[in-house]
Parts: sequence; structure tokens; C-alpha cells
Amino acid sequence: MSTAGPPQGARPPGGTARSDARGEPTGARRSGDEVPSPCVSVCIVNPDGGYCLGCYRTLDEIAAWIELGSAERLAVWDRIAERRKAADGTNTQC
Repeated sequence: MSTAGPPQGARPPGGTARSDARGEPTGARRSGDEVPSPCVSVCIVNPDGGYCLGCYRTLDEIAAWIELGSAERLAVWDRIAERRKAADGTNTQC
């Protein structure tokens, strides 16, 4: 049985994720499983934090994504939430 959209908690925090008519995250790439990639095709690495300013993943997380299981991918989304939260208080650009 298939469910519509990604599992709860698999979206960026704060309601910043947008969904299309099917409930799929807009801008996130899907690889056929239930946890979407956080990639938004804005690939700029923050030299201070060591993570992508588009998806908030580290280079290691980006490289490993294809091999990660659902639980590991959700753990990456949790770390993304923490990085976004930290960046919200310090990021004055954009």
C-alpha cells in the first residue's frame, strides 16, 4: 500500500516545504522511495559551516544520500532542521 507524500517529519521545519497537488514536495527530488531528497538545486557550500546553503546537508551527507535507508535519511532531515534553526539566527544574507 502506498501513501501520498513523504512521511511525517520528512519536510523542512517551519512549514517552509511546499507541496504540489499530489502532496509531493516541490523542488525536492524523489528517488522512488518515501523519503524525498532535500536537494533544491541550489548547490553552494557554506565555507564556515561546511554544508550546502540550498539543502543544508554536508558534503558527506550529499554523497551518502543514495545509499542511505529511510531511517538514516530521516536522521539527515533532523540534522537539516537543526542547521536551519541555527542559520536563521545568524544568516543575514538573502
